[in-house]
Amino acid sequence: MPMMIIGYWFTNILGLMLLHYGISTTFSDEKKKFAKKDLFISILISVLYTILMVLLIKIGLLRFPLEYFK
Repeated sequence: MPMMIIGYWFTNILGLMLLHYGISTTFSDEKKKFAKKDLFISILISVLYTILMVLLIKIGLLRFPLEYFK
């Protein structure tokens, strides 16, 4: 479970940062740096989703990825 959470955080935070950057540069003529506020929002969303995923695994609605192939 810890490795699943670490992988989930890494991919989601990186993905959200890239989405924010891509959207902000697409719809703006000027180049913008990634603001600390955007990073905080990305981390907060990732933590909330992680809590949701852990709860769904604990109550049995979701399983670990390898358990689907047994």
